[in-house]
Amino acid sequence: MRAILVLTFIGDRVLNGSRGEQIHRQLFAESRSLEQMPNSILFGSVDSFSVWNSHKGLVDAKYTTAADYKSIQEFYDRELATRGWKSVGTQYLKVWGRDYGGKEVDYCKGPLSASLEFPGQNRAITTHTLSIFLGD
Repeated sequence: MRAILVLTFIGDRVLNGSRGEQIHRQLFAESRSLEQMPNSILFGSVDSFSVWNSHKGLVDAKYTTAADYKSIQEFYDRELATRGWKSVGTQYLKVWGRDYGGKEVDYCKGPLSASLEFPGQNRAITTHTLSIFLGD
C-alpha cells in the first residue's frame, strides 16, 4: 500500500511538476507586474509552492496605507483589469461571527485566481492583502 502511495506522488511530480513550476513562475510574474498602490507600504509577502503539490501555489503581499477601502478597491480593479483579470464577486468577511466591515473581492484570469482582502475596522496593521493563487 505504501509503495502505491509513493509511486502516486512520484508519478504526479513527474507528470505535473514542470507544469506546476511553470504556473508558479506565472503567479510570481503576475504578482510582480502589478503596481503597488501609491502611498502604501509593503510589510509582508508570501511565495508558496511545492513541486510535490504542483496543483497549488500562492503569492501574496500585505500592505498598509491610510487610503480607505473604496480607494484601494478602485485602484486594484483598474490595475488588474488592465492585465486581463476579471472581477467575479465580493464576499463580506466576519471575525468570530462579528461584522467589522471586512470584504474580499475575487478576480480570475484563466486558471489563476486573485483576491483583495480588506479587514475593515478590525485591521490591526494590515489594511489590505493582495493574493494570486492556483488551487483552493
